[in-house]
Amino acid sequence: MFTAQDAFGVPDVVYGSETYKTWIIRITNESSGFDKPEVLFIGGHHGDEKVGVEAAYYLAEWLAEHYATDDWIRYLVDHREIYIVPVANPYGWVHHQRYDENGIDMNRDYPYDSSSHIFATVGARAIHELTKRHLFINTVSWHGGTEMIIYAWGCYAHTSNTESPDDIAFYNQGQYMSAYGGPYSGYYPWGRANDILYPCYGAYEDYAYAASWDLANAEPLWPTNGCRSLTHCIEISSSKFPSESTLGGRNGVYNPGGTEDGYVPKNIRIALMLTDIAEPYIEITDSPPQEAEPGATVNISWKVMGALTTAETAVQYGLDADPINNYTYVTSLQSGGTGWQDVEYHESITLPAQPGTYYFTIRAKVDQDTLNQNNPEPQVAPQSLYVNMRTNDSWSISNYNNTLEGHENWYSRIFTINVFPPEIELYSGWNLITIPVQNNYTASDLSPHSYQNAT
Repeated sequence: MFTAQDAFGVPDVVYGSETYKTWIIRITNESSGFDKPEVLFIGGHHGDEKVGVEAAYYLAEWLAEHYATDDWIRYLVDHREIYIVPVANPYGWVHHQRYDENGIDMNRDYPYDSSSHIFATVGARAIHELTKRHLFINTVSWHGGTEMIIYAWGCYAHTSNTESPDDIAFYNQGQYMSAYGGPYSGYYPWGRANDILYPCYGAYEDYAYAASWDLANAEPLWPTNGCRSLTHCIEISSSKFPSESTLGGRNGVYNPGGTEDGYVPKNIRIALMLTDIAEPYIEITDSPPQEAEPGATVNISWKVMGALTTAETAVQYGLDADPINNYTYVTSLQSGGTGWQDVEYHESITLPAQPGTYYFTIRAKVDQDTLNQNNPEPQVAPQSLYVNMRTNDSWSISNYNNTLEGHENWYSRIFTINVFPPEIELYSGWNLITIPVQNNYTASDLSPHSYQNAT
């Protein structure tokens, strides 16, 4: 946990005798490395929209409390960098007002299709400094006042055609955010901000998505390579300050629509989903035995995770220790959903007759539908980190100390099956010997001299 003031040198928020800082929470397991996909969650751009601050705070608490006991949470913390800004506008939050200490709307203060001011607020500068130093794959800015999920385009520069180059990815994410968020107070509608809400100047959502590549509408004085995130504004509740009884409780997070569900558990679920799909991975749900006989049939089951659609998946294996690049056998291709639709893939494999140690991996190609476009504005290919990192082998991007590389195929851990003939133990004279089961042994073969010659 650190402040933007200490990390980036932005000034304190000062009004009279009051002084505030912009706190940032970073949650990860450093012992598992640093080069991980990053996600960002922001509450309190508008100080009077208290419910967003509640969602951000309790997300951090949930991750910390459940790391030791929840395998999925442990996986996310071990394999992701999760950043949370609970209160982007601390003065407004304390004083129950939308604006900052100078009466400026922080969510109109960013350098993309900008308004009459840019970075006039400390909070917008702080979040810009954080955003520009990272490669956030998915981002949420929590608000209140209605109930919906909105995404680009939401600016005046793109009101004539509201489809962004990453429209399919935005739509797919919005659909599953709504579904996984659950039925409390109704499933969230989702769509482009310019279609279902209204356009505005200088908002964070379009800035965080497009300021690095839609340079015609970005301010040249504030360049950044970090603004390629699929960024959603979630309007959590119709009330900006809903009653405590509607917020929910801890037991509601894994109980959508049930006891203790509410606005906060609903949005924790959404945040966990977006954290999961920041990078594809394969979860082996039913492992084969480590040893088997030649010609035996073994069963393998798996889920494709960290993605929303599976274009193809298969098991590939052989005697080479690198089955990703060098394999002899591959199973039939399967396709369909992912673990986010509770889809599980199964394969029964008849092992080869040749003995040896066989190395296996499971391959998956995911989310290829996000490359589809209708009539985007501008007329360019998808630009988001999310799409390119899972569809383009030749793509890579670096920003400060962060690097992402594209992979069209994703692989499970490598696992092995030792394939050897069964053995039997027999007495030859006074000696106990172990031999492979074969049909062509005779009694004379079992003499110590004959067996030693045979081996």
